Amino acid sequence: MTDGDRLRGVELVEGHVVPRSAVFVFPHMVPHDTLLTGLGCERDPNGWVTTDTAGRTSVFGVWAVGNVSDAQALVITAAGQGVAPRSPSTMTWSRRTSSVP
Repeated sequence: MTDGDRLRGVELVEGHVVPRSAVFVFPHMVPHDTLLTGLGCERDPNGWVTTDTAGRTSVFGVWAVGNVSDAQALVITAAGQGVAPRSPSTMTWSRRTSSVP
């Protein structure tokens, strides 16, 4: 329940109001992995795309980083994982197969 822009309480299903000035909600993390699973990438038992330590998925040539493969990853972490070279072999493979000059 609110009073203007202030929280005053939380109304429960049975109608009882619990006075509160703040509420913390745990987010329900859902990976947006339609493309990856469409390509055939495997998921772990919790529903996250599985990767090795270099970010490689179960599909050759497909990598996943950030919160599509790790529920704990924040946006800044995901961005860093996406640009940081994981291993010399990853960089070599990427250069050899890239069609960009």
